[in-house]
Amino acid sequence: MDETTGTPDPRRWLALAFVSLAQLMVALDATVINIALPSAQRSLHITDPQRQWVITAYTLAFGSLLLLGGRLADTLGRKRTFLAGLVGFAAASAVGGAAPDFAILVAARAVQGAFAALLAPTVLSLLALTFTEAQQQADRAAGARDRAEHGERLGPLPGLGERQREQRQHGRGQQRGERALDRPGRDQD
Repeated sequence: MDETTGTPDPRRWLALAFVSLAQLMVALDATVINIALPSAQRSLHITDPQRQWVITAYTLAFGSLLLLGGRLADTLGRKRTFLAGLVGFAAASAVGGAAPDFAILVAARAVQGAFAALLAPTVLSLLALTFTEAQQQADRAAGARDRAEHGERLGPLPGLGERQREQRQHGRGQQRGERALDRPGRDQD
């Protein structure tokens, strides 16, 4: 809010756009990893028990550092914490996407969870401070909830093409097997 005129700062809508994008990114990551994991498992030769650690590393770091993330936002400043969380989350995501082996993937997921723990409480506090009127806060909180839900719903979309490709390949393999069984000259029961 502008102190001299008492009118809301027009840049608050730009802030809302960035905060919304960050929240969507965190929510989207929680579901998109489930789609990308089978492909990563094949390319990095990850076993099924190891595969669970890719998800667990993120969840443990995120859940255990969430309160600390909020405290750091209060202590160091919300804008600074938000920007650090955003850059760190994106960098850890890039490292995880380019991980050459299992250890680096798990470490990147843990770091990503830690930066998500900085982002999540900072997003909510920035919304509360940017939109100070009670009705605005209620509207923005509802919007934050909606963005989180949309992120969870949109997460599987990037993997649909991958799954469809795998299903087509699997279907072709089955068709070849069926054709081999139907070859002339084979004994039929």
